[in-house]
Amino acid sequence: MADQLKISALSPASLPLDGTEYVVMVQNGVTCKCPVNALNVLASYSKAALPSASVPGSLIYVTNDVGGAVPAFSDGTNWRRVTDRAVIS
Repeated sequence: MADQLKISALSPASLPLDGTEYVVMVQNGVTCKCPVNALNVLASYSKAALPSASVPGSLIYVTNDVGGAVPAFSDGTNWRRVTDRAVIS
């Protein structure tokens, strides 16, 4: 279950005073407090430094793909451009 993602809501007492809602995500021992009502920023990688694509559904931002920077998703084996599903190479 190394690829399992646990998501749980924070208690109301731990929420910030501005009313922004947060969830806590824990994966592989790493905890991330993520705002629900805010912009999501994808982690950026160059093609030479792409992380493993072993977790299907993961999203990243590839900074130097052919034609320019592009969001990409993992199919469990490869990183694919969201624009045309072509494998990042």
